[in-house]
Amino acid sequence: MKKKSRLLRSLQCLLPVSALLITALVALSSTSLYDSNKADYYLPKHYQGEVAIIYGCSTCANPQVQNGRPRLVIPDSGILLTKMTYKAGHPEEHFFMKNNAGTYTAVEPYMWQTDTSKKYIFFERVMNFGYAKDSLNYYVTFFYVGKKLDSASDKSRALFEDRVNELIKKNRDRIKGARD
Repeated sequence: MKKKSRLLRSLQCLLPVSALLITALVALSSTSLYDSNKADYYLPKHYQGEVAIIYGCSTCANPQVQNGRPRLVIPDSGILLTKMTYKAGHPEEHFFMKNNAGTYTAVEPYMWQTDTSKKYIFFERVMNFGYAKDSLNYYVTFFYVGKKLDSASDKSRALFEDRVNELIKKNRDRIKGARD
């Protein structure tokens, strides 16, 4: 009888600790789904058009890191291949464009902006391309830089995405896909 009551008391003491541990594990696992993905994008001077960042290129360099943030320098072509792997989560991104002084000026995401003299970041999205031969997914971040979006932008966006898709197909030996 005493052994049973001692065991019962021990279990009662462990119950709050177990509940606290389970709560902590749930909180930690749920926050990892929303971890901030920090990145700074540096655009060429006067850039306008589509941009693609293709992740997982084994023969490419990792981006420089400045203040704990990857510094992704976009080439004139608008297509950057990087060794960095794609990580899902809430993005914390900043966009900059080279100015006439050779420094960088912030470019804001378009959120009902009314100043049509400025360029903005439009239609940011992540796409994955999959191919039956290797059953992997290849991740690409896309966005558009410009003063406005119009129906011509839709057609050029689709053509640009097709061009990136073909580039990935031709370079699958260097670009590491991911199994989801």
